[in-house]
Amino acid sequence: MRAYYKKDDLIFEIGYEDIVNEIKLVERVEKDNKPSLVSDYAFREITLYLDGKLKKFSFPIKLKGTDFQKRVWEKLLEIPYGKTITYKEIGQSLDSKAYRAIGTACGKNPLVIRVPCHRVLSQKGLGGYLYGLDLKRKLLKLENKNFYI
Repeated sequence: MRAYYKKDDLIFEIGYEDIVNEIKLVERVEKDNKPSLVSDYAFREITLYLDGKLKKFSFPIKLKGTDFQKRVWEKLLEIPYGKTITYKEIGQSLDSKAYRAIGTACGKNPLVIRVPCHRVLSQKGLGGYLYGLDLKRKLLKLENKNFYI
């Protein structure tokens, strides 16, 4: 099932079964819009987060991906609100030097914002972000008012 929600200039598509398994940003609301208690609750928390009123999500998620991707995403879930980490540091915590693969896993994150890939930086700066560096900067600034990159 899929549900669509709008917050400011962002449109969220929330995919769910019994729990949320996908959150992505889309250009438009599709006709197959089926909001539910599960998706409503997830979007309520996302809205609170974007309004600066929530630092830790509680809605349950199901990670769908390769074993390696899931290991990377689980590490992302450990990054505290307002903090950042590098791709290299994630690799070290996973005993892996596959930093590009870690970056690729971040880019395939199926749960935008909820799995905070925006908190991952390169050694030399911001790194990438599937939804653009402007949004990455905005999210980092929201979490850490002193963020300046």
